[in-house]
Amino acid sequence: MLSGGLANYVYRVTDPDGSTTVYKHAAPYAHSNHNFALNVRRLDYEAHILKLLSTKTSPSLLSQQSTVQSARLVSYDVTQKLLCISDGGTRTLKAAYNDAHLDISKIGRELAQWVAMVQQDSKNVSLALSSQDAASRGSQNNNPVALHLYRHSHDNLHMALSEFGSLIVSDDECICHGDFWPGNVLIQPGSGKGGDVQSTVVDWELVRRGTSATDVGQFAAEASLRDRFKGGRGLLAAFLGCYV
Repeated sequence: MLSGGLANYVYRVTDPDGSTTVYKHAAPYAHSNHNFALNVRRLDYEAHILKLLSTKTSPSLLSQQSTVQSARLVSYDVTQKLLCISDGGTRTLKAAYNDAHLDISKIGRELAQWVAMVQQDSKNVSLALSSQDAASRGSQNNNPVALHLYRHSHDNLHMALSEFGSLIVSDDECICHGDFWPGNVLIQPGSGKGGDVQSTVVDWELVRRGTSATDVGQFAAEASLRDRFKGGRGLLAAFLGCYV
């Protein structure tokens, strides 16, 4: 069982041929606190966006020449809420930030290019699930689980700045990861073409349609903390400099 997550049960499984995959199970409560109720449909939306990003016939990021990718969907049991995805490695960018062998600035630039591609290519992507009937699909073009959590998390902001706080649940610019930070980026040095670091973006259950500023702002804030307190390796400047 893998550590680090608070909401789900996550396992790395080794197949007979030695390859590994990751299984993720959603219970109706947080893994770390059974008294904290969570909607199990969060995993339906993660499987949905991973399927879109993993489809080679669609305008997906897998067709781009990038060292960054989303986790690849292997299978999803909607009844059991059991998701199987490709294994992106054991180290997060957060944990590997101080690794002197890593070019942190280059990783930051590549992540900026990747998130910009996601935002540009997803302006017309729907998050409506195929299980929804035609009548509800048009009005449910988003992830209500993520929107509910965002409204809860930002309740104080919403009360203090109603004009801007309400935009959290009404913006409809593009697909947003919903929790884009160095802790949700897995890295595998030397696994990409030419020995480049391969970065895999995981944990898409809070995916939603919203404003591009939220993903960029969250990553920038977390990068700023890394730079200020963990060695000043220039992740923030590289990320924002390339994105802007």
